[in-house]
Amino acid sequence: MKKHFFLIVGPSGVGKTSLIKRLLLDFPGKIYDTITCTTRSMRPGEKEGKPYYFMTEDKFMQLTKDEYFAEWAVVHGYKYGTPKSELEEAWKKGFLVVMDIDIQGAQLLMKDYKLTSIFIHPPHIDSLLKRLNQRDDGKEANLNKRMESAKKEIKLAHKCSHEIINDNLDDAYLKLKKLVEESLNKL
Repeated sequence: MKKHFFLIVGPSGVGKTSLIKRLLLDFPGKIYDTITCTTRSMRPGEKEGKPYYFMTEDKFMQLTKDEYFAEWAVVHGYKYGTPKSELEEAWKKGFLVVMDIDIQGAQLLMKDYKLTSIFIHPPHIDSLLKRLNQRDDGKEANLNKRMESAKKEIKLAHKCSHEIINDNLDDAYLKLKKLVEESLNKL
């Protein structure tokens, strides 16, 4: 059993979730999208286990002490972590693990695992600002925090194995799909 996985890295609003959804449709039974834990509140349309396991700060910190997470980081003021059990279960079943992750978590995993990391860039910072403004209903505090994080993440993009500019979702997806196909052929 090979333990390989794929990190989809990039700032909030860049299209990571949309790209992963397309991968899951095109590669049924071959790709596993991990469910991570978070301390942030549930958004409308979300439920426990889709797309996160939601928990209190105290519970999350206890799990970090118990070494429950393969990685964890503070992103936009909330904690996010990937359970080791999520990875192990997917690998046991022979899946290629795909993770939507921030650059902090990606850097931690790069130290300990064989993986492929793809940084998804916005075409330009203004387009990202527009996307985030729509997502957060213009809440300025959230928007400023996310834009600040985005600029920091973009500066670290070179640490990833590959970089894709998402100026057109279909074009970005074709590039990502090619990289995934290459990885699946190696399994």
